[in-house]
Amino acid sequence: MFRSVLLPSILLLVGCTGNDRLPTYEAFGVVGFPDGAALSGGFILFQSMEHGKVARSVIEADGTFRLRTFEPGDGALAGKHRVSVIPAKQAGFDPDEGTEPATLHVKYQDAELSGLVFEVTPEGPNDFRVVVERAPATS
Repeated sequence: MFRSVLLPSILLLVGCTGNDRLPTYEAFGVVGFPDGAALSGGFILFQSMEHGKVARSVIEADGTFRLRTFEPGDGALAGKHRVSVIPAKQAGFDPDEGTEPATLHVKYQDAELSGLVFEVTPEGPNDFRVVVERAPATS
């Protein structure tokens, strides 16, 4: 009898405290070029340098994004993040929408090469202006 009462109580307690998800913090911003033009469409990825967990977002037509790690709009883990940006066509968006892959420098597709590092803080605000370069002109 004791076991039948104690076991469900322990399982309930473990179930309530067993969530090992790290806290996330609201993070959003805009992706654009140095001249102020927005990068239209694609994805932005923030990879935690400490935990490896990735927060991601669609980049809207006006260049804005709102990160999610576990659920829509929950943000990103605290700490430094390497950032990559995937243009619309590379991400599988409609070919008539968004920035052409050739418009964005290819280095931004790799978080290790992009040179983009941002820090998410619990205190916020985590409002990021991500400035990217256009691809070099080809002759």
